[in-house]
Amino acid sequence: MCLLFAYVNPNPRSGQYKVIVVNNRDEIYARPTRPAHVWEGNPSIIAGEDLMEGREGGTWLGLSSSGKIASLLNILQPREEATKNQKDLASRGYLVVNYLRGEKPASKYLHDLATSDCEYNKFNLVILEPDQKDDEFSNKSYRLMYYNSSEKRTVCCEPGVHGFGNSNPAKPFKKVCEGVTKIEAIIKEIGPLIAKQKELVESLFNLMRNEEPYHPDDVMTAQGKDLPEILLKSLSRIFVTTANGTYGTRTTTIVLVGEDDKAVFHERTMRVPINPTNPVWDDVVLYHDLSPPRPQ
Repeated sequence: MCLLFAYVNPNPRSGQYKVIVVNNRDEIYARPTRPAHVWEGNPSIIAGEDLMEGREGGTWLGLSSSGKIASLLNILQPREEATKNQKDLASRGYLVVNYLRGEKPASKYLHDLATSDCEYNKFNLVILEPDQKDDEFSNKSYRLMYYNSSEKRTVCCEPGVHGFGNSNPAKPFKKVCEGVTKIEAIIKEIGPLIAKQKELVESLFNLMRNEEPYHPDDVMTAQGKDLPEILLKSLSRIFVTTANGTYGTRTTTIVLVGEDDKAVFHERTMRVPINPTNPVWDDVVLYHDLSPPRPQ
């Protein structure tokens, strides 16, 4: 389970952000993970890294030096459906890495993914890439697209705030809708202003620590039909904690891209070994001077 919100500024002016991305990673606390860093062998990539055996080298969210951003979110499924034939399925974490280090535009990458014979558990792949062409979709900012594997459907989104969770984006969970409303309010109050970066970042981090349950949620209940009610209630929070203390939100990341093509990758993650009842939070702040492709 993960959560992603993305704001695309339709008309970025000097001193404003083109893009604001906010992500919560929900994962088993014991799953080995390396915090955000500039990747050895792929120095154009900033991302956290999955170190789980058999899944090493994957990630859930990353930024490239060309300005590309990608995030992977799984789809909530009944336990029986989610666990069957796991050994025969490819790792989804490489989907982000392969896009970031490749040269394919998002539309081509997602088309090839949709027509591939490779099998995965269900997922949403969200991609933001700098506009490269002056066409009817261009806003001189970023283009936001997502691919939903359940329907094998790619959608190009309008500028503004969008939310993505662990369902078909056309049928969002309640917490996704609530988060979109709250982020819209934050951006309206503070503005997408580089000069107010500190205030903006802390407001977004505070939002992603919201533990209010948005329960019951009919969409979540239908997808997780064999899951206990207490677990569904836990998963309905923006910031997830579970009763057994082994799983929850362990990392929050904010990615900001300015009109000047300077990017900030700010990760706040639980220090290992994780104590979910009294976690220690570590901040990693990395900067990238981007070199996005220019319009032809």
